Amino acid sequence: MPEISRFLGIIIRMYIESGIQRHTPHFHVYHQDNVAVFSIDPVEMLEVDLPKR
Repeated sequence: MPEISRFLGIIIRMYIESGIQRHTPHFHVYHQDNVAVFSIDPVEMLEVDLPKR
């Protein structure tokens, strides 16, 4: 999975689907053992397991 950015212990990765798109375009945000998923257009939180801070 390609890594888009890494800063302050946060990693942003995007999955690439070849052929027919099955999901809303999205990216994953990782921080330690936590993960959040955001849609791209519009940017909205789809799933969250990140601390507020």
